[in-house]
Amino acid sequence: MEANLKDNTNNVVDVGEKENMDENGNPLPIRTEPLGIGRAVVPMSPKAYQDAPQVISAARSGDVEFLKKWVEGGGDLQRKLDNSFVSWTPMQLACAEGDIKAVETLLKAGADPNFNDGHDGYGALHIAARYGHHEIIKLLIASGAMANITDTLGHTALHYAATSGSVPAAQIILESGVDLEMTNEDNHTALELAVVQNSVKVADLIRAKRAETWARTDNAVANWLQTIELPQYTDLLLSQGWDDINFISSVGFTEYDLDTLGIKKGGHRRKFLTRFRASEFASYKPPAVDNEGDDDDDDDDSDEDSDEDSDEDSDSDSDSD
Repeated sequence: MEANLKDNTNNVVDVGEKENMDENGNPLPIRTEPLGIGRAVVPMSPKAYQDAPQVISAARSGDVEFLKKWVEGGGDLQRKLDNSFVSWTPMQLACAEGDIKAVETLLKAGADPNFNDGHDGYGALHIAARYGHHEIIKLLIASGAMANITDTLGHTALHYAATSGSVPAAQIILESGVDLEMTNEDNHTALELAVVQNSVKVADLIRAKRAETWARTDNAVANWLQTIELPQYTDLLLSQGWDDINFISSVGFTEYDLDTLGIKKGGHRRKFLTRFRASEFASYKPPAVDNEGDDDDDDDDSDEDSDEDSDEDSDSDSDSD
């Protein structure tokens, strides 16, 4: 059963299942776990513990300057707050609450949208997807959050959207170019989880996106990816503007490009970095530097000159007649 708990600033926090209360009626440390999997509470920063109410208050009120000064003074926006705030980072808490103003403030103050908890890899995008806060998902992605980042159990944000049944959240994540075929440690895709959770509309969205991806068979990039056995990246590349096989063949990808796209597997990265077989699909071929070819061109020019001279001689003969 979902519970609404109040922190020590009297704000309502939506944190999932309610745990036991202490002797004073206060909630014991609670965590909203990834897809129901339990994890140990991560040690907190002493400064985050001491300043938690002020940090959260500043985020909620949009006080970017306070947060920046707090960070300059030794604060860390990526560290856990105290137990009154569910032992989450400020960003995790804001995403769980659906407080888009707090999320925006934290991003402006320097919070990393791709930061994942070291113990369970539970990031801001995962939390927002779990609770269906689609406007926050849109903001995080626009700020550089990568949809293919996984928690330690292999779940992407799309897995969380699939289990929550949030159609708007799933739609935004799908439009970001997420890999539809990524599986968790149990080898389940987001589509499979949507089916298991009876998230019918989300399952239909994923199927439609998959069909759209496979329908792009006339695209040279899609054909190339199919040939090198990496078709799962088709939608990701095309949605991010990598739709020109000539550019890929002649210029290719950098390590930074692959990091930005969220492509992590070593073997896959090598194929992209070496532009493996991309030239077979390119319609543009750079002109070869060939000295013999240059000589042939010179010969052609000489032949043209000879023809012109012949024409001139013919004209002269005609005039004399």
